[in-house]
Amino acid sequence: MTTGEKIRKYRLERGLSQKELGLRAGMSEPAVRNYELGNRIPSVKRLEALAGALGVSRFALSDPDLDTYIGVMHALFYLEDTYGLEPIDRSGEIVLKFPIENSLYEDVRSWCKERQAFAEDKISREDYDEWRHTFPKIRTERNIRAVRELQKKQK
Repeated sequence: MTTGEKIRKYRLERGLSQKELGLRAGMSEPAVRNYELGNRIPSVKRLEALAGALGVSRFALSDPDLDTYIGVMHALFYLEDTYGLEPIDRSGEIVLKFPIENSLYEDVRSWCKERQAFAEDKISREDYDEWRHTFPKIRTERNIRAVRELQKKQK
């Protein structure tokens, strides 16, 4: 979701028009519209004004900086909102759970299997890294091979 889409999402959730948000943030209605449409990108100062007017953190409006803890947290919040990610505390160990019916579930499950194979020395670090760095290419190639093998067995 782009910064503009996030501004629009929070604005609509709060029942504000673009004009009302602009007034609260100290900017014009066309400025808000251009941010929402992605025609312009707000400066940090403008982003803070919009966030304040919407009652959210500026980090909730901007793209997460995954090099910071705050950015990682907002990326996790995004995954919660978009994919149903659920944090669970199991005796002091934090587990991140995706619902089974979610579109991301199977890909995360594949990642778990690859990670487990690496942890158990069934595949090398190089093989694991190749899987991660070329995802979804390797998955697709493996699926194609599996289908071909099934077709050969059926003949």
